[in-house]
Amino acid sequence: MNKKKDEATKQIMQLIVAICVIVIGFGVVKVIGINEDYKHNFERNKAENSTVNTITTTTSTITKNTTTRSVENKKNTVKTNTKSTTTTKETRATKPYSHKVTETTTIVTKSEAEPEIELISYDIPTGDTSFHGYMDYACITDINSLQYQLQLNCWTDSQGIRRQGDDVCIALGSYYGTEIGTRYLITTDTGNSFTAVLADCKADIHTDYNNQYRDTGNGFKNVVEFIVDTYALDPDVMSSGNIGTYDNYSGNIVSIQKIN
Repeated sequence: MNKKKDEATKQIMQLIVAICVIVIGFGVVKVIGINEDYKHNFERNKAENSTVNTITTTTSTITKNTTTRSVENKKNTVKTNTKSTTTTKETRATKPYSHKVTETTTIVTKSEAEPEIELISYDIPTGDTSFHGYMDYACITDINSLQYQLQLNCWTDSQGIRRQGDDVCIALGSYYGTEIGTRYLITTDTGNSFTAVLADCKADIHTDYNNQYRDTGNGFKNVVEFIVDTYALDPDVMSSGNIGTYDNYSGNIVSIQKIN
């Protein structure tokens, strides 16, 4: 009887020990799991903090670099303007928050900005070319013509002569060209020189066989004919019929050059 009781007690003790082992083992596993989770979370937070610090550092560096370049650009611009008033500096950069700042600088000098002017010279007929006739611009009536369209952009100066910009409006024989709007540099033997624009063309039937001038009698060869507002002309000019009566247009034509 006692033997059976001892066996039962032994089995109960073994069962209790087994249960304790299981409980302790479960606790150890749980603790290890918690430690792993904690370690994982710690590493993740560390990585995130590192990323934030990196982004902050990068942003600060970019902002610093951009500001520095802007100051340098400002200094360069001031220096350029001080050195030469004909030099223009244009600087383009990417947005301030860009990771890479790109600069493109273009220097434009006066010689580059102004195109070369080519002058093409024409022959002048021999003889007296000091008579410069005129035609009233109101005689140009075809609204579809280039002559009419050009006059819409012209004005009358204080001497009654029509101008496009600073160029006086003239008519020439076809020898000198027939393209309305062509510009010329005209010089007389009295030292007068002026720019002109072809505002009308003389008909070939009204000019010599070379289509250079119109014979006005008394030995005069009218090469250049001015386009005017007759009512704004000086009375002496209206009386003579010659724009050459004005001192600044007097003299024989010695040079006609087309401006290209």
